[in-house]
Amino acid sequence: MKGELAREHLDRALPAVTAEDYTEAVTWLFAALEAAIVAVAERHGIDTKKRHWEKAKAAQRLHDSGVLPHDFSQVHDILNNARKVAVYEGEEPRTRRAFPRRRSRGGRGCGRAGGAGGCAVTEAIAPQSAHAWTNDGAWHRSLEAAALRVESCLPAKFHDLHGTLVRRARSAGARALILSGSTARGRRTDVSDLDYHLIGPGVETRDLSRELDLHVLSEQKLRSEILAGDDFVQWSVHFGCIVFDDGTVRRALRLITERQPWPSVERKREHAVKSLDLARRFVGTGDEDGAVEQVRTALSLAARARLLGVGVFPLSRAELPGQLEGIGCMKAAHCLAATIYDSPPLSKLAEAVSHGEDLLARRDALTELGAAERTR
Repeated sequence: MKGELAREHLDRALPAVTAEDYTEAVTWLFAALEAAIVAVAERHGIDTKKRHWEKAKAAQRLHDSGVLPHDFSQVHDILNNARKVAVYEGEEPRTRRAFPRRRSRGGRGCGRAGGAGGCAVTEAIAPQSAHAWTNDGAWHRSLEAAALRVESCLPAKFHDLHGTLVRRARSAGARALILSGSTARGRRTDVSDLDYHLIGPGVETRDLSRELDLHVLSEQKLRSEILAGDDFVQWSVHFGCIVFDDGTVRRALRLITERQPWPSVERKREHAVKSLDLARRFVGTGDEDGAVEQVRTALSLAARARLLGVGVFPLSRAELPGQLEGIGCMKAAHCLAATIYDSPPLSKLAEAVSHGEDLLARRDALTELGAAERTR
């Protein structure tokens, strides 16, 4: 079955390659490679556990044992990079952006609240105070609090990785390092990433765990992304755990406080529409593993667009269902939670896509405002 899916996904990718539709191409190429890896791994008793980095490890193991003549884990890393640029950032993957170094997706370790991961889960962690930047003492206390949050939220298995990353970042002359995403919120799940924002020059990560996803940008890029309405960057500045900062993050927080740039609703909505279309087509292929991943991503994007449209800043993925419930979107909330904590059948995933489309059907005041601004 997986072998057949691999061929079918490849057949979908090749026309996109010819047409230079890079987003479509890398999406289906990555799906084809993963299905092929799983097909071979299952024949040799290797469990990939439906996780991207486990599939990369399986590919490397199959090569090391002589089963495969080529180490496809390296190709997996490259395609995964390109896929993340397209799927998570909503941009066409370009070689210089998607391929500069191997980036890896996040780790596992905590279940849902009170789960078996061993992590202390906090229902609500206060973000950086909006006015902490105005006072040296308050900023110092904010950094001390962030250090305690890193210590309490970071799973033990990542402590060595974290220490190595911090040393390399400081040695490279980085201006700031922020632990971001669900880990910083104390809300890790089995599909959580281990995200960091690094402000400054990039560092070597190829010898580190594939459970690391390092987002590198300059201070100028940080500022421009904030003003352009990038919600991920704003999220990290507001809710991330600042590991160290030479004043760059403090200036970014001041910029957000003074300019009050609301993330672009229309930009997120357009991204969600494309992602939902891709998710529906994935469901149609019969690839349950790939469909769960795509539907979860698409629903998360649709949820963020809907929340931004009603003036609610989206939190971590594990918190999105609760936020959707808070604005009355119960069915979409339940569908998103199911893709995070379970593996729904294809019929339920098709329903989930429909509920994601329903989230975008109503264009709220902030959405209309964003659309109007784009036409000026």
